Amino acid sequence: MCRDGGEEYDFSECGNTPIIEYTCRDGGPEVLRMSIDTPLCLKDTDEGEKCTNEMLIKDAGLDSTHIENEAFLHFKNILEAERRSPAPGMDARRGQIEHLHKKWDAGDQIRCHGTMVMSSMLPVLTASNIRFCEAETCVARRALAGASAPPCRWRAFKELVLQALACWMPNLIQILTPNITSVGMFPPRFSCVDVHGCLDLLHWAHRVFFGHLTSWRGHIWFKLGMELGIAKFASGYETSTVAAARNCRSRGLCPNRLWNVALQATYGVVELLPLARMAIEHVNTAQSGNHLNCTEQLCLYSHENSTMVKQAHKCPAGLCNNETRFPSNIVNDVFARDLRSSETSALHQWCQSAWRIRPSAGSMALCDSNEPYLAVSHVWSDGTGGGMKDAGVVNTCLFDFFTEIATGLGCVGVWWDAICLPTGRNEKKRAMNIMLANYEKAAVTIVHDRELLEYEWREDGSPAVALVLSAWFTRGWTAAELFASKSHPVKVLFKNPIKDGPPVLKDLDTEILTNDRPWQYGAAGHDENGHDRLRSPPQQGHFIATSIIRQLRKGETPPRLRDLLGLLRSRTTSWARDRLIIPGLMCLPSFQFDSMASIPEITQQLLKHFGNIELRDLFHNEIPIAPYGPWSWCPPSIFDLGQTRDAFTNDHSMICFIKQDGLLRCKAQAVQLLDEDLIIPCGSHSAVLSRISVALANRGHCVLLADPFVKTGRGFGQMQFILANPVGLDPPGADGSSVLRCRWVGMVYLALASINPRIPEQSKSIAVDRRNVWHITCEFGSDVDAEGEPLPSIPVIKAGESAVAAERNFKGRPHIMNDI
Repeated sequence: MCRDGGEEYDFSECGNTPIIEYTCRDGGPEVLRMSIDTPLCLKDTDEGEKCTNEMLIKDAGLDSTHIENEAFLHFKNILEAERRSPAPGMDARRGQIEHLHKKWDAGDQIRCHGTMVMSSMLPVLTASNIRFCEAETCVARRALAGASAPPCRWRAFKELVLQALACWMPNLIQILTPNITSVGMFPPRFSCVDVHGCLDLLHWAHRVFFGHLTSWRGHIWFKLGMELGIAKFASGYETSTVAAARNCRSRGLCPNRLWNVALQATYGVVELLPLARMAIEHVNTAQSGNHLNCTEQLCLYSHENSTMVKQAHKCPAGLCNNETRFPSNIVNDVFARDLRSSETSALHQWCQSAWRIRPSAGSMALCDSNEPYLAVSHVWSDGTGGGMKDAGVVNTCLFDFFTEIATGLGCVGVWWDAICLPTGRNEKKRAMNIMLANYEKAAVTIVHDRELLEYEWREDGSPAVALVLSAWFTRGWTAAELFASKSHPVKVLFKNPIKDGPPVLKDLDTEILTNDRPWQYGAAGHDENGHDRLRSPPQQGHFIATSIIRQLRKGETPPRLRDLLGLLRSRTTSWARDRLIIPGLMCLPSFQFDSMASIPEITQQLLKHFGNIELRDLFHNEIPIAPYGPWSWCPPSIFDLGQTRDAFTNDHSMICFIKQDGLLRCKAQAVQLLDEDLIIPCGSHSAVLSRISVALANRGHCVLLADPFVKTGRGFGQMQFILANPVGLDPPGADGSSVLRCRWVGMVYLALASINPRIPEQSKSIAVDRRNVWHITCEFGSDVDAEGEPLPSIPVIKAGESAVAAERNFKGRPHIMNDI
């Protein structure tokens, strides 16, 4: 019986302890027995201050990240030789490796997945001949690593990984992961060996060894092994995560915020469990009552009308009546000044609107353009917005709170949206176009969140977890403000651990996020920053929270479309249009973007800017913004794209190229639709259902389009497809590919004729065998004539055969695949 995330699992059905037996080939013990309790590190026989494993590490190349170094290649060859198992306890320094053959009492077939994992792992571990090192430095490192390591119920394996960290053996970690992930095609949800704990431990150790940025060289081995493991053991991760999330909810944490992290984390749902563990340990119960009715899909608290929240006080009593009025006409005049010119570029030129802390000559004044100012990033629901007061009027104690922080940080002004935005219509338009520039040009940005101000500062990494689960991190505008503040420090306010002390201001980069500097190559590939990372290894949840925040803090400018969707999709805004304005400001050049454009217009601007999209991200269930012609494949919002990917899937996808005129071209797998097939629409809107129904009335003129990278075959039923009507076939171009011009109909699921219960068994195989599948270039948006009228559809078989014939004539070979 074991416990994970609050759930108990019974492994009594396994029937194994497990125990592995080896028979020696060239002498030695007749039978060698190993169980899950067998130590994987040998007992240290040396005494002294020197590392026991030092010579072994050097001889085997385990201290270098270069997997092609001669010592490591020799070690790797030993491990993989005939997949045989070296006996534990052998002297690897002599270079004499005695191989053992496996022998199973129950036969050659291993039915217990835990035993399979051990049989794959133990040869690697025992071949390393690693010992428990009692050198003072290594013992100290092992203790530090053990305090931060994620839980793993295979104790012997965890001890070996900690010893590898203590004695600095990064290459050993890289070769362990594939030996877990490559075992078994269909592993059970849980097994008698804690596979999920092993993967978490290796993932954490890799981050400790190599830092948050890793070179492509060498680490691709680990990356592929990790992604394979996550995909294979996804069900177990889901089970543990659901249990942990349920526990978080019972403690008052918002389930919606927790699950939204999956949309931003590198490995999706897999990374929720470490965050949940840290959140449960350090939950802030002060706000727990606000989220008792929230669900995984909806946070009720985030959808409250924040404009009606009373403005907060920072005075001790919280009831003062002192107000400060900032003249709106001064801000309006600054924004209106350049608008009087005939140049449209004036709409996109930044102008200073931060208020000077100390008024000059006794009157309110704005800062000069070159003076340093502090920008406030906050959420209005905390009472730091304008509330129900007149424009430019704020509680004096609240403004003084920000000015005191600004003065301490060497700033002479404060930019705070409650007092720094104009009120005129045209001036507001200009202010929106340059909104993020106010954060880009600031000397420092501070994060104010009421929940974080009630979260007592700790040095254990939990503040980073509190930050990603805070109200501030759920908002769209605050994400954009953090994104725009890359070039200067960002400070976050927390509760002072000293009773009745003022809030503490902590630097995001140096005090909140993990300070895990990346691997720096020195002599012979050794890491010059490695020992610094071992002094205080962060917990896994701290690593994950850091990676999520750094996507905004250190991400690409502008971000890629896939990254942009992951960063912003789960965030909320008070107004629907703001969801599209934010990515427009983050990605588009300021002179090209008009914040007054409609949602579909902004979507088109963004897609033309990116110029391409992955085919699988094109799948959507919305009504396109045009019935036919250009953009007739495009949903109204960019956030309607990219919703079909599984959290555990990192499959490659074909690239669709978007032309400036709204046409989209991509290579796709065109599947013939049969009369016997059962088609299930993906969307729910009646207009979508009607379009699909009308198209299916003539199935001979319908084609199903899929991503060629998605594995297909006789058993690929229930896949998602684009249902389209071919309207024409262009001859092969310079690359020899014909272009099938199509009209977008909608997204559908296909239940193959072979699995349709209404079809007789004899007819099923016939239906499948006569299906055609073509790999062809498709184009959407060119389905109209010169007058803009929709073209009639054409038979799919005719189009497919014509494409094959044209390409055969062009290349001298067919380009068709029959019988899926």
